[in-house]
Amino acid sequence: MVASSDGFGAGSMRMWRGGAIVLAALGLIAGGCQSDQPRRVADDPQAMLELLMPEKLVIESFTKPVSFNEKRSADGIEIIARAVDAAGDPVKVPGTFTFELYGGAGGRNRVGQRYLYWTINTAEPASFNEYWERFGRFYRFLVRFELDGPELPPGPYRIEGSLTLPSGKRLTNEFEFNHAGSPVPPAAVR
Repeated sequence: MVASSDGFGAGSMRMWRGGAIVLAALGLIAGGCQSDQPRRVADDPQAMLELLMPEKLVIESFTKPVSFNEKRSADGIEIIARAVDAAGDPVKVPGTFTFELYGGAGGRNRVGQRYLYWTINTAEPASFNEYWERFGRFYRFLVRFELDGPELPPGPYRIEGSLTLPSGKRLTNEFEFNHAGSPVPPAAVR
């Protein structure tokens, strides 16, 4: 056996070469598994577009009855809604919002009096910016009721909302609240 000044003998060299071969083989195997890797969004324009589009509609808890008159009776509602993407961030998007307000004795069920059916298309140039609150990054809709009585009666209510995107995808959400009666805050009309 030949002595080595670096401390490696012939047996050590064989072990080192054997370990290097195993590591190289593992590297080749791992490199060949790239098909199992998630696809890169930057390489796929459709995936990038899907990442930027909203995934859900959220009707915020700031939604409440408001007053359009000096008596501060509940003759309208302020709906605060956000369209959020896959990361949960609010996005401004053109589409058609539809809101329905149900209440009375059946407010928490699918039964009950419908007080409101309202649709707005934010895909039109005039309305695209009209309802968007830049600072809060949400949509703010003020809607006046056409009621049989002077105001919205106290009780439980449910708002059903939907957003239909230009692609045809429809996002939905519900929000329940209890209206204690008047007085209510005035509608902050722009």
